Amino acid sequence: MAAARTIRRNGRREALLQAAAEIFFEQGYAATSIDAIIERAGGSKRNIYNEFGNKEGLFSAIVKESADNLLSPLVIEEIEGHDLRATLTAFGRHSMDAYMSPTLI
Repeated sequence: MAAARTIRRNGRREALLQAAAEIFFEQGYAATSIDAIIERAGGSKRNIYNEFGNKEGLFSAIVKESADNLLSPLVIEEIEGHDLRATLTAFGRHSMDAYMSPTLI
């Protein structure tokens, strides 16, 4: 039962992050309202406030997730024992793909 609740919570969190990122991209931070995010993602204001605190917390979570995704190829366990040049080249390619994605441009 707790596992199902965690899955639902994670799914709701991802839906909120996705909807918020889209609306921030479309309208800008200042013009984005919590109501618009809820309308697109579903859920309630309570979900946002419980999970992120406020709009700033939601935006921070989006930025953190983007940064984590960008740095994920540099996880120590995944690069130990690999050729440094190949690792840095792969990271550079991954970074360029991330920086050139429509959500960051």
